Amino acid sequence: MPVKRSPWCWLASCALHAYQFADAVVGYQHAVMLAPYDFELVFSFANAHYLNGDREKARNIYLQIVTQNPTDYRSWYNLGETYFKEEQYQKAYDCFTKAEPLTPYVPTLPARIAECQQKLKNAH
Repeated sequence: MPVKRSPWCWLASCALHAYQFADAVVGYQHAVMLAPYDFELVFSFANAHYLNGDREKARNIYLQIVTQNPTDYRSWYNLGETYFKEEQYQKAYDCFTKAEPLTPYVPTLPARIAECQQKLKNAH
């Protein structure tokens, strides 16, 4: 049986596709309040924060997701991207390497791991 989602989810998704990221955050916030255990919805909420430029909120939500669902490679990967953008390369590397054995295939993952290794090597 498919998950029934609130109209907030539909509105947030439309806003996201229209690049109205602040509106998407508001929509997903309302939708998540109605369905806080819907991991797909919470993941979309984190992505909306990331796209809206609020990496700290996105990071905190991704951390919640991987704590509750440590096999969610998408959240590990996106958490790694968040750390990478913040130049926290060791944390990014750790997240990317946790995502690697879980993912079916993300073409950018090996490159991101190599970039982190290079950044960490240059830092020493």
